[in-house]
Amino acid sequence: MTTSTQSLEQIAYRVAIVLPHSKEIMAESDGDSLRLPTVTIQRWDRIAEQITANVKARWSLQSVVVDSAPSTDGSPCVAILEFLSCGVNGGHTMRPCHLDEISIDTKHRELLQEFLGEKGGIRSPLLQLGWIDQAKRWLQANIRDREIQFDGDIRQLNSGAGFALIRLGALVGPAYWIKAAGAPNRHEVAITETLSECSPSFLPPLVAVHRTWNAWAMEEVGTALTDVTDVRTISLVSLNLARLQQQTTSHGKSLLDCGCGDQRTKTLRGYLPAFIDGVDKLAVSTTLENPVNDIAAILAQLETTLRAALDEIRDLRIPNTINNNDMKLANILFDGRRCVFTDWCHAHWGNPFLTFQHLQTYLARRLPDLATPFQNAYSEAWTTFLSEVQIQRMLTLAPVVAPYAYICGRGTESLASRVSDPGFRKLYLRIVERIMVAGDHLNGKEGRTYV
Repeated sequence: MTTSTQSLEQIAYRVAIVLPHSKEIMAESDGDSLRLPTVTIQRWDRIAEQITANVKARWSLQSVVVDSAPSTDGSPCVAILEFLSCGVNGGHTMRPCHLDEISIDTKHRELLQEFLGEKGGIRSPLLQLGWIDQAKRWLQANIRDREIQFDGDIRQLNSGAGFALIRLGALVGPAYWIKAAGAPNRHEVAITETLSECSPSFLPPLVAVHRTWNAWAMEEVGTALTDVTDVRTISLVSLNLARLQQQTTSHGKSLLDCGCGDQRTKTLRGYLPAFIDGVDKLAVSTTLENPVNDIAAILAQLETTLRAALDEIRDLRIPNTINNNDMKLANILFDGRRCVFTDWCHAHWGNPFLTFQHLQTYLARRLPDLATPFQNAYSEAWTTFLSEVQIQRMLTLAPVVAPYAYICGRGTESLASRVSDPGFRKLYLRIVERIMVAGDHLNGKEGRTYV
């Protein structure tokens, strides 16, 4: 990897590790001055998880990220951490000091002054020192059937802007995960609550909800599935996904009312004009890989294929269920005996085979040997609810409609506005090609090339 490539893939953070009671900051000696230590992390991975892991590995300090600020001028970003505990050798290269003792640029000094309360201002509860201790007391007050003794092991995955995801280890019994969701995902807590009521066996046990923080706490159930799994496990995943969906068939109103997206067939048909218009705008601004293709013909075929598939799904009269546009192995937890599903901010109400297809596509790309067992188990799980004709037809229609539903998400309003984003443009074109190829397979015309 070249130096220029490394600079694109990595990002530097100056870390201000704050002692909560004295509000002193841990600093390193730099000649005759003191400075904030710097950690370098991978740009595209979880920021809070990487920073806290770096601080623990280098200085044996247990900490949590409370706030962070990106760089706007090429200087290192800054992250504010709360000091929690120190290992045997922790902190020997640093010492606590007051902010005015540290050599720091004006922008970062003002940020820290605001955070420490020297310039006033009201901060979100999750952006304040001591919120982890508050979270522990909240859990202990809400879980009354047992006494929780935390073991000091804390793992933070996410933080900032109303979001949090953190694991608190316990000496006895399960660990606990606390998750908070800020805008635009504030609906996730209500969806999680509703699903926990109607399908408690297929979600991590929900033990408490904090309305002020828009947060909830769950018991830990095993670990997330990785890309190393087996036929037995993926068959169980498939069976449990179907059972979860089947248990929600009568809960459509409550799930839609609490913020679940609407991907019923009628709604998806209503998105078609905006979707096709977005493809047209994208094609005009994008160099086609195959310039002999007629974009007008492609647009016409795309609309015809989607409309026909959606009409046929409507006529199959398959009950709507909960769906998840972000279904992947990382969102499935397994303890060796059972699996549960988590992360419902991309939840939708619609045909169950849409979520099946999202995970089937994921497996076909990453773990192709598991794709067929997954499909077989899912089909078998639906045989008591659907006819063989309904199941087999949905298995052919889902590859056409699922990618379309995925790109439409919770509505088409943002499609045109996001066309200028290179990453979204690439995704949009890939989705279009996937729909066209699946449509050709449906109609016996495999092998053609599009955009």
